[in-house]
This record gives sequence, C-alpha cells and structure tokens, in this order.
Amino acid sequence: MGWQTYSVVNADAKQEMCGHTINLVENLPKQIEHGCNLPKSACLGVLGIPGITAYIALTHVCQATAGENIVISSAAGQIGHLVGQIAKILGLNVIGKIS
Repeated sequence: MGWQTYSVVNADAKQEMCGHTINLVENLPKQIEHGCNLPKSACLGVLGIPGITAYIALTHVCQATAGENIVISSAAGQIGHLVGQIAKILGLNVIGKIS
C-alpha cells in the first residue's frame, strides 16, 4: 500500500510476509466489547496500549507520587499527553514540552 494519507482496503485482504499469511486489517482488541458501549476507537487512546503504557510508566516505572514534579519532553505525543493527564489526576506538578 505504500506511504499515503488514506487507503481503502478490503477487510478480508491478506498478504504474504516472510512466509506467513497475515490479515491486512486486524480486529481491534475485544476487551471493550464485553459489557461496554464504547466505540472500538477507544482502544486507540486511553483505553488501549497508549493509555496502558502511560499509566504503567508513570505509576510503576517512575513510581510517581502526589506533589512531585514531572517534566514531559513530548507532551503533545500519543503517550506524553496521556502521561500529563494521568499525572495531574494523581496530583503531580506537570511541566510539558510540546516541540
């Protein structure tokens, strides 16, 4: 498909890669389909890998606690903006750099 802004792909399309047949369009995770009325696109943000990465990095890796300062060098990025929001909720002083 190459580098492009938009593409239209048959949802059943498959491609050979390194001896394996892969689906070009994978189903999004099914965790939100059980008992939730959320759109699948929610998996692309705070309820998906970016949100999990931000939360675990902040609470487990950094072990951040309320009242501490945090500097986010990529506060406009997919994970950085979530780190900033979660940090504010946890009571941290957030300094974000967006460029």
